[in-house]
Amino acid sequence: MENIAKSAVFTSSQRAADALENLKRVVGPSGDFNNAEEVLAHYATLGFQATHFAQACGITRRMLEPQPPSRTYLIQEGEFVEASAEMDSSPTLVYPTIFLGMTANLLGTGCREALRFLLQEGIQPRTEVRPSAMVDFDDLARLTYPEITSPAGNPSKSASSSAASGSSFFSPEGEEAGSHYSFLSALVVSGGGMEHDLRRACEAYHLTTYASAKESPDQTATPPRPGRRQGPAGDLATSCTESPRRTRRKTARPRLPRPPFLIG
Repeated sequence: MENIAKSAVFTSSQRAADALENLKRVVGPSGDFNNAEEVLAHYATLGFQATHFAQACGITRRMLEPQPPSRTYLIQEGEFVEASAEMDSSPTLVYPTIFLGMTANLLGTGCREALRFLLQEGIQPRTEVRPSAMVDFDDLARLTYPEITSPAGNPSKSASSSAASGSSFFSPEGEEAGSHYSFLSALVVSGGGMEHDLRRACEAYHLTTYASAKESPDQTATPPRPGRRQGPAGDLATSCTESPRRTRRKTARPRLPRPPFLIG
């Protein structure tokens, strides 16, 4: 009876004490703070956002490691059959899709330059490397090219080198120089300030013709009007002048006759 009453009132904290002993201690960089590699190595034990950043870097490193090829299945006589190495003569190296989520207030810090590096730097793939082989990333060529702004996107994540030809990423002339794959595939930014800036930047554009819609004979015969250009989603019309403000028309209210004054 005594043990039942004690267990109903008191709870043993031994498991919580053991869990605290197994936790990592908060340890910061103690050496040279000018050494960026040493500072980043202690991010995992700093806590809060630094620990989450170190965990994200660890996941990214595991994603960049070459994995064994996936199983390929073929349809033979109405059934799925696993393809052997002799049947599959074109092994491909699949690059990971890395999504980075961040808040808008981090763009005002030094993260902006780091994101620019991740988006611009890439790995030039080699066709002779098999997916199951260990790849040394130091041996792969890094492409250097000037900063280029292109209105179109590339769904295959491969861009063309513009250092050799001087052309845009997505032009046919640049594809002959070789392709690279970016470290970062997509950037997801959350925050009201960023959304407001994007809305203000897109105020002067409105979509007139969708690219997926079929053009009528009248649209193909007429030349494009000045101020319009072809975009990835369709024709865009730009307007530099501000739209006129809507004014409410004031209507005169009928005045009621005043009551006469009574003089007594």
